[in-house]
Amino acid sequence: MKKIGIVTPYKGYNFGTSLQAYAVKKFVEDLGYEPYVIEKTSSFSKGRDITLRKCFTIFRRGLIRPNVLKKSLISYEKNFSSTLSEESKKKFIEFNKNLSVHKHSYTELKKIANKEEFAFFICGSDQIWNATNLYLDPLYYLRFVPAAKRVAFAPSFGKEEIPKYNQKEISKRISTFRRLSCREEKGIDLINEMTHRKATLLLDPTLLVNEQVWKDFISDKKKSDYILLYFLDKPNPIAEKLIRKLELEGHRFKVLNYTYTNFPKLNTKLMQAGPKEFLEEIAKCRFVLTDSFHGTVFSILFQKDFYVFNRMYGVAANQSTRVENVLSKFQLNGRLVTSDINELVSIEENTFVQSKKILQYERQKAKKYLLSVEKKDE
Repeated sequence: MKKIGIVTPYKGYNFGTSLQAYAVKKFVEDLGYEPYVIEKTSSFSKGRDITLRKCFTIFRRGLIRPNVLKKSLISYEKNFSSTLSEESKKKFIEFNKNLSVHKHSYTELKKIANKEEFAFFICGSDQIWNATNLYLDPLYYLRFVPAAKRVAFAPSFGKEEIPKYNQKEISKRISTFRRLSCREEKGIDLINEMTHRKATLLLDPTLLVNEQVWKDFISDKKKSDYILLYFLDKPNPIAEKLIRKLELEGHRFKVLNYTYTNFPKLNTKLMQAGPKEFLEEIAKCRFVLTDSFHGTVFSILFQKDFYVFNRMYGVAANQSTRVENVLSKFQLNGRLVTSDINELVSIEENTFVQSKKILQYERQKAKKYLLSVEKKDE
């Protein structure tokens, strides 16, 4: 059995990051390959991807782009000031053991990349090609791999445009790939502009694996009538208005979060959670309110009544495109709430019928994309 090397983020104590990494591994495994998840050994933080080289590059490039550096520092500070408990961190570390990560130095990676046992290497998903990053990690562009073995598997730029200070370098790096794909339609356009090549539009890997993959992690299958609140940032005024309205109607709430807890005084329970608990709570609840991409994705997969709201990014760059894309793909645009909460309607019984058909098509499309890599180019 040949191997496929996998370079994908899995650290950071983020539900979506851990779950997409596991999804990539399972997808490769289901294709008949041996997945080989890779990590560089240079990070000096157990739960996050932080290296001296990365920090140095960010500050060096940031000296001539102080506004970009300021936003980067605020973003990092927000991540580090997270109120995530030690109990929740342990749950993330335990879940990530399912990835069976192989740690190598960059020198070692260059050696194994040439071995015949590796059919090719993939990088993705998540925002590994984040367009505004001051540090373009060579690992996420597979620079240690021969060009003929470089395959992009549903990466994201996270933005609708690439700033001038990154255009030339990103263009240079992705032009060498054997196969190119992206998670958003705008990303497909960006790839075409930079490389004059047509990339393949793929779904986030969490959607590409069968739902049973996720259900296997759910031990408590008892349904409940609570409303799950999962917000990555402070809920916007429209979301807060709906939460207050539902509160007055006597609904019960659970808060699945660890970065923002300043909700109105609700009858809530702030949970200690890792990726497994994230899956369980969405599967069990009656209703989901979120500003999260993966909160949206798993609401669709588990066929939940849900509403998604524009995220309050503050100084961070807006990343709403990916949420809008996935809602549009599954013909669920009405789930994005941008105005009057009085006009909201519940999910109808047949709402997800079309979504299932779309999922089947997209899963086959993704399989065909990876299986075609070893075929000779026409």
